[in-house]
Amino acid sequence: MRFRSHQCWFPKDVDLPSDYEDASARSEKHGRAVIADGVSSAIFSRTWARLLTRSAVAEPPDFASEDAIQNWLVPLQEEWRKGINFAALPWHQKPKAVSVGAQTTFLTVTIEPVPPEGESLEEYRLRASGIGDCVLFLVRDGKKEFSFPLTHSDEFSEPPHIFSSIAKGVTYADKFQHLDDRCRLGDLLVLCSDAIGLWAMEEYEAGRTVDWMRYWENDEDWQADIQTLRAKRADEEGNRMRVDDCTLLLMEVVAEEPIEAEQEIQPDRSDEPFTLHASLVENSGMIMPAEISPSEPPLPEARGDDLVDLRKTSDAAALGTGDQSPDGTQSDTVAGEVSSLADDMGSLSPKACSEDEPAAASHDSDGRADADHSVKPASTFSHPIDELLDYFFGRHKNL
Repeated sequence: MRFRSHQCWFPKDVDLPSDYEDASARSEKHGRAVIADGVSSAIFSRTWARLLTRSAVAEPPDFASEDAIQNWLVPLQEEWRKGINFAALPWHQKPKAVSVGAQTTFLTVTIEPVPPEGESLEEYRLRASGIGDCVLFLVRDGKKEFSFPLTHSDEFSEPPHIFSSIAKGVTYADKFQHLDDRCRLGDLLVLCSDAIGLWAMEEYEAGRTVDWMRYWENDEDWQADIQTLRAKRADEEGNRMRVDDCTLLLMEVVAEEPIEAEQEIQPDRSDEPFTLHASLVENSGMIMPAEISPSEPPLPEARGDDLVDLRKTSDAAALGTGDQSPDGTQSDTVAGEVSSLADDMGSLSPKACSEDEPAAASHDSDGRADADHSVKPASTFSHPIDELLDYFFGRHKNL
């Protein structure tokens, strides 16, 4: 054992934990850990992220070598394709599986002994390789020493490089960033997906500390804090966390010691059924926008799955895979509904439509995701969105 560890995870939508797209893997025995943030607007990204993380923690390639990356990646792409029954896919998913595929960012960390065998170990060699916007923080005595591969919150606004399950002719070695440093006994290595990374970076930049150890084997506080941060008011101290799948690996560096029958790889807790221990809204997994005050009219009553279906319809329209007639064109009925809804949206104030639903992400020739792969928090909308929801649910209430 080279570190002891704990894993936390939380889905972007507590009502649909099966839509969680991240993955992680770690080996305390071999001192390796990997995290992957699946792109939600792609397809079957969770499967792709799991394949990459489990393979990389078991037998990592040299991520500085393009040949090594391709020799490692191509068989995994084939395994991803074989795991999909394309014939059984719904008609609206088939184009997405072929043209977009699965996508994920990726970060791997390894710690290795440095002194000759037999000497006291006080320090390890710390190596990391990353593509995209997952983040490693090295925390020593409660203070952040550095972060990798991103070092400032502004960097999260750039479209991240990604690993694609279908891309051909895309190079990756030139897109990886690498770290070769040292860590000490007692240091805390924090690996996290981008929503947590951005929030923590902004906290550090504001001169505040992050109590990572608060979440060690404490799912109740972890879940409560994620929900509170997602719903935080603009006038409250601290930064809001955007709504996205959240994955956190905490690894405390310890003196290496052999352990009898030690596991090669630790179990992935996100493979277990999701249990919600804490919620800000009684009997509901949905978090209402924090800006709404008691003096303002409430949002119209709607089930969580209604809103999810609306998001899925938006994704389908972005892909050009809405209801189609036999010749492959969009039906007049759906086209009219989309046009009418768009006209009504245009009549709202620009502020109400300041955050568009992200289109399905795709990779460009540079291997970047074309769109932000997180789901924007509902609380970033101003209140005229109530008009749109009133219109939508009122128009369709008899369907």
